[in-house]
Amino acid sequence: MSEPKWAAIVYGRSYYLDFRLIAVPKDFNNRKINWALEHIIATTRTADKLSAHPRWSLFKDKSHCIIGVTCMVRDLLGNLTSQAGQDLTQDNCGRPLYVFVGYSTKLENQPKSTNYFPYMGNNLKIFQPLYDYVQQQWQVKKYDRDHNQAIVTDYSNLIIENSLNNCLTNDKNLTINHQYCVPNRIFLWQDLEIWRQKLWSKAADCQQPLSLCLGANRQKDLITSPFNNGTVEDINGFTVQEKISLGNQLKSSSLSQKISKKIKTDLKVTRQNAEKAAIVGQEIINNLGTKVNQKSTSNSTEIQNQESATENFGFKPKNSNPERDWF
Repeated sequence: MSEPKWAAIVYGRSYYLDFRLIAVPKDFNNRKINWALEHIIATTRTADKLSAHPRWSLFKDKSHCIIGVTCMVRDLLGNLTSQAGQDLTQDNCGRPLYVFVGYSTKLENQPKSTNYFPYMGNNLKIFQPLYDYVQQQWQVKKYDRDHNQAIVTDYSNLIIENSLNNCLTNDKNLTINHQYCVPNRIFLWQDLEIWRQKLWSKAADCQQPLSLCLGANRQKDLITSPFNNGTVEDINGFTVQEKISLGNQLKSSSLSQKISKKIKTDLKVTRQNAEKAAIVGQEIINNLGTKVNQKSTSNSTEIQNQESATENFGFKPKNSNPERDWF
């Protein structure tokens, strides 16, 4: 039985370009890439909570198993700079970067158990060399040739150091979910270190296709994902939740968009009617003001004429040339 070999798979962003698969195993076709991306992208939800809290994930089908970690680049590398002195932990806009770095191994003609790749908590040393693939594309820009082409990686031996004591591996009372158990539900545990270790070993030993994400921030981040199992921070103990498929998400999103659009349309019509009413009201006020002013002017003229008549004692004033006025 040959020793398992591993190929790098990396999802992240470089200095100029947005998130994408930067490195992918050479035998991955489009279907396999989509399967991997569904799981990888799900681990990046609520990315603002990743700092000092790396999320380990393990997912496997009948032919491949991927093991990786989603974390802040500064937690993976520290304050690493490029040869040109650039900070590799942030992009061209100064935003801190996160990344998924992992390894894929073939399960065909090999033992299904991947327990030889242990969960190692915050010790991410085994993944550090994978950021070299990001550095290779660090300065790539959108107009560069083949800017969207991933680096193809080959399978090779990997030296794995077990840094944690796996004395908690064989917990016979722990049941883990897999593809042929209850695929429409997800098993969730409180995000405690003891559960992380137990679940990792159980998932690695499982002979069936399954997926596990450790350290998610919220239940809904995993309920709407392809994962079968996970640990989350917003629960106590253990719970089983019904998964929400992407199709239902889209329908719900579509309905919400329709309702939102209807509300916006109604508000727009109401605002237009209010503006029209305001214009009409202002016109009425202006017309009333004009009439009042005209009436006031008319009354003022009449009063002035009456006062003028009173001052002349009933006599009409004499309109004559002042030069001929002898008095």
